[in-house]
Amino acid sequence: MEERNSQSANGIEYDLFMDLMGVSVSKHLLDDHFTLIWANDCYYDYIKYPKEEYEALCQNKPDIYFQGYDEPWDILCQKVYNALNNNLNSYEAVIQMPVKGGVRWTKVVAKFTNQYHNGYRIAYTVMTDIEDIMQTQREQLITYQNLPGFIAKYQVKEDGRFKILAANDKYKDFAGIDRSDTSFTSTFTPFSRLNESSRKILNDNIVLMHEGKPVHFTIQSKDKNGNDSWLQLNGECIGWEENEPIYLAVFIDITDITEQRELQKKLEEQSKQLQDALASAEKANRAKSDFLARMSHDIRTPMNAIMGMTAIARAHVDERERVLDCIQKINGASKLLLSLINGVLDMSKIESGKLILAEDELNLGELLQDLIVMMQPEIRGKQQVLNIHIENLHHENIIGDMQRIK
Repeated sequence: MEERNSQSANGIEYDLFMDLMGVSVSKHLLDDHFTLIWANDCYYDYIKYPKEEYEALCQNKPDIYFQGYDEPWDILCQKVYNALNNNLNSYEAVIQMPVKGGVRWTKVVAKFTNQYHNGYRIAYTVMTDIEDIMQTQREQLITYQNLPGFIAKYQVKEDGRFKILAANDKYKDFAGIDRSDTSFTSTFTPFSRLNESSRKILNDNIVLMHEGKPVHFTIQSKDKNGNDSWLQLNGECIGWEENEPIYLAVFIDITDITEQRELQKKLEEQSKQLQDALASAEKANRAKSDFLARMSHDIRTPMNAIMGMTAIARAHVDERERVLDCIQKINGASKLLLSLINGVLDMSKIESGKLILAEDELNLGELLQDLIVMMQPEIRGKQQVLNIHIENLHHENIIGDMQRIK
């Protein structure tokens, strides 16, 4: 009788101890149903079913209790069988546990014992409410996936390589990684699509990363389709692993902004080129106007000489030598006039910069005499006097372009 009372007292103390722990503890058989053979009050409080109602609902058989909740039940079964097949003594699982009126995110930890009941091994299970934690993670994930950019978490290796630890879907889509690949077993190597200048920028910032400092820089990289993109990277060190920094990096796609800047730069360059071309055209037009103004004066000079010599010759028609002299001067003025006219007509040479100077043999004394003769009619017409005196002339015979000198 005393031994029975002692066992009963021990059972009461055991139940009290389990309740005082404040967590759900249950005892199961490793049979086909994972039959519940004992649970503390916290277990029933957690699932929101009183013990009597729970027993009536599923006869202490969890497989019946999980009917209609196939996914969490399959997870639990897989964890149990995997542990047994690999000679493990425990397992952990995170599931959406069915409770009265809904489900709750629950962490299930089970420990297999060497005790048996009715030929089946016994396991103890502890359930912990992680609804708040999962809700926070879910909110973080939604934020993570909807940030306006690519998000990735890297481990920066000592040799400068990057190991991807996590990434949002936008990063995976950009890099060409399958969205379901959470272990990042693909052959994609981070920052492997940079051009030479962007590679140098990255290498300069890796030095800062090894010191755990924040980094902010812009690089040009190709996406999975080989298209160039401009990315602004903002990285913060969030921890260390094996003395290697862990960085959370946010990539903002600024390709459109950069292309607009490049287009604006090109437009500004084209605008400057057009302004330069306009200024050059205006300068050329002024040069033409100045040239034509000078030519009109230069043409008038030999023309006046021809008219003057013709009048003199007519007035002295009986004086042979006088007439021949006038004819000679008319001939010289005519040649000058013809060359001037040819020069006006050949403006293309001036515009193209291919004007070639002639190399004529000429005498400065005779040249000046011819010019004086050609200008005499105008000088007399204006009742003026022109005197020319040559001094210190060492070389009278020279080579030059007679037309342009005149």
